[in-house]
Amino acid sequence: MSRRSTRMVSWIGVGAAALLFAVSLRAGHSQGPDPLTAGKDAFLENCAACHNASHRVGPPLATDMGYFIRAGVPAQAMGGMLVHAVRNRPAESRMPSFAEKDLSDADAANIALYLGSQTKAPDAPVTLGTPEKGQWMYSVACASCHGDQGEGKGHAPALAAMMNGMKAMKAPPNMALGMVMLATRSGSLRMPTFPAPKLTDDQLKDIAAYIWSFPPPPPTAAPPKEGAKAEK
Repeated sequence: MSRRSTRMVSWIGVGAAALLFAVSLRAGHSQGPDPLTAGKDAFLENCAACHNASHRVGPPLATDMGYFIRAGVPAQAMGGMLVHAVRNRPAESRMPSFAEKDLSDADAANIALYLGSQTKAPDAPVTLGTPEKGQWMYSVACASCHGDQGEGKGHAPALAAMMNGMKAMKAPPNMALGMVMLATRSGSLRMPTFPAPKLTDDQLKDIAAYIWSFPPPPPTAAPPKEGAKAEK
């Protein structure tokens, strides 16, 4: 799997289930006196060999998480995302999965705190923009790949399902902004970058507000039971 594909799986591809916000809250801080030290130790032991400054194997996790921190997402809210990333690996992934006995939920939560501490949190609360403005910008910059209603097309994630999965897990709305910032600014998620002259920070906030307002996607019809007779 390519480095770009690995990063896609690790962050955007995690979708709604990846944002196990309830898990991060349950795991919480380490019971030890210094969660940041515990997180650094866990990161160095389990992650740093691949997720380091060389970027040769895995994505730079601190850099990626920085987008979420700057978007106003608390570092402790990212623990569930890491839990899913280390527990659920696709068959073609170069990264191994980690069982609870090898890396606990509390360890993942502390790693998130450690990685998040490397980016300065905003001095003032970050708020999303307005869905009405974001709808137009989304139609111009995003809909061709992600669908008019966030249904997804081809390899592009279905944003409607992703956002509503976050809501179900009680994730903060700013999680949508963090994902939008990572996707548009990082240049590593198999999609074009949008530097500030093309999409300003305020426009990204509007887009995030719009995709956060997506209604739940329609339920998928269950496949007919084996042996069931077609109705006449």
